[in-house]
Amino acid sequence: MRSMMSPRWRLFPFMIAAVLTLALVLAGCGGTTSTTGNAPAPTDTATTAPTATTAPPTATTAPNGPTASISISGVGTYKFSPATQSVKVGTTVTWTNTTQAPHTVTSDTGDPASFDGSVDSGGTFSFTFTQPGTYKYHCNIHPYMTATITVTQ
Repeated sequence: MRSMMSPRWRLFPFMIAAVLTLALVLAGCGGTTSTTGNAPAPTDTATTAPTATTAPPTATTAPNGPTASISISGVGTYKFSPATQSVKVGTTVTWTNTTQAPHTVTSDTGDPASFDGSVDSGGTFSFTFTQPGTYKYHCNIHPYMTATITVTQ
């Protein structure tokens, strides 16, 4: 017994499957956070954002005063280590990214001074604390990553 469906209708389930597959493939092409490709187009507007050092420090860029180090570590769940640190005014803190993911080191609103650095895998970001106070900071890419630095005289 032959089916009463026309040849066009027999292909309908295959066309639906093809459309759904295409939609899934296209959905997988967007919506991710990446540091390569898809960079925004440059604009003519000047910015005054601070820049971060993403290369390991060399002897010529070593700070003159005291130093402290913070590691960005973890696999899947990242963290600043140590999560709390106390330093003296004039200390240069260097964050080193030991993960494969990019991160930021961004001061919270209301801190005595602001800083915002991008740290690619294997890179560093340094900031010299010149004012006493409590500095809470986070990673903009992974907002659950938070930490605090207390700067004393």
